[in-house]
Amino acid sequence: MYRNVLIAMCGLSCCAYGIIANSGGVFFTPIAETFGVGKGAVSLTLTISGIATAVGGLLVPKILKESSWRKIILIASVLILISTLAMAYADALWILYLANGIRGFGAGLISYVTISIFINQWFYAKHGFVTSLTMSFSGISGALLSPIFTGLIQSLGWRSTYLISMIFIVLFLLPAIILPFSFHPESLQIKAYGAEIKKGTAVSAEENNDPHLLPFLLLCLVSIASNSYVGIVQHLPSYAIAIGNTAEAGALMLSLALIGNIVSKLLAGTLADIIGTKNALWILSVICLFAILLLFCTQNILFLYLGALLMGCGYGIGAVGITLMTKSLFGLTGFVRIYPIVSFLASISFSAATALIGWLFDLTGSYLISFEIGAVLCALIFLAIALAYQGQKKQKA
Repeated sequence: MYRNVLIAMCGLSCCAYGIIANSGGVFFTPIAETFGVGKGAVSLTLTISGIATAVGGLLVPKILKESSWRKIILIASVLILISTLAMAYADALWILYLANGIRGFGAGLISYVTISIFINQWFYAKHGFVTSLTMSFSGISGALLSPIFTGLIQSLGWRSTYLISMIFIVLFLLPAIILPFSFHPESLQIKAYGAEIKKGTAVSAEENNDPHLLPFLLLCLVSIASNSYVGIVQHLPSYAIAIGNTAEAGALMLSLALIGNIVSKLLAGTLADIIGTKNALWILSVICLFAILLLFCTQNILFLYLGALLMGCGYGIGAVGITLMTKSLFGLTGFVRIYPIVSFLASISFSAATALIGWLFDLTGSYLISFEIGAVLCALIFLAIALAYQGQKKQKA
């Protein structure tokens, strides 16, 4: 039964993020060429989708229950499939905007908020590893599908590629729809994985800290900065083309960034168990800064590939890192109240940054200013993490 939950949550991660968010960048250039508009106008589709995802995620804690969870997944599936179909046949940009809003809302119903709630219910032991594993599948699917979609776009066009993507959407959603499991393991007369651990450990995890304002605000800053940084990743295919490389090279850069996504998410959980959440996130933020410097300072294709790979560490901070940071600062009790808000800010900031970077390119004809902003974001992440945990120590004292 634990395996069913794990498979289902990995599928939701692949659909909500691997397809809808992480593979969106490969469509920017061909759609812009079709409609004769700038990349900023097209990247706004992902912004709208992200905002809608944030709204959907905010609703999840209020509506996700034993009696409704499977219906919610079915509704999300229908919304995502119908809107993707509309995107394939859109003959005006406003239709793409509307369809992305509907698709994003559907994704929000099966977002990291939903995934985290299920994992919290079903896994006590190896919780960090399971969280890292499920969230890493957003990168695995994105890394695999980005070059596939790029090839399909070049041979069949972006409209047909959207239609083909519906097949992958169905495959990813099916486990959550058809596999037998429940919202609470107790409903099936079984215990959560690792429920035999000492109660003292569980209580201390749940009753850690009340939500204090300063750590909460700093956590929000880390979420906003890390997910804004990740917004740059979706423009790597367009950046490659802008500096004279091929679309295939750009797609490979995005795939490498998503491989970095996978590795960094697994690394975040592993390092947090060994050296603590704060130190793990510090290491990832330094790697992100180094990645920006590689992309900013050279156009050598091998260094660009390395920079793209390392840039994927931003996902480790923005997804797994934020989840672990929320839990370590506020415990499981505070997590239920705080994480949906932090996740909302994550989606909004990722969406806004994706559009802003497109507009900046349209205005300046360059992505360099975006990389400069990315470097500043890395510094903010490092500083905010330090202050958040310092504030936690003072409040404990």
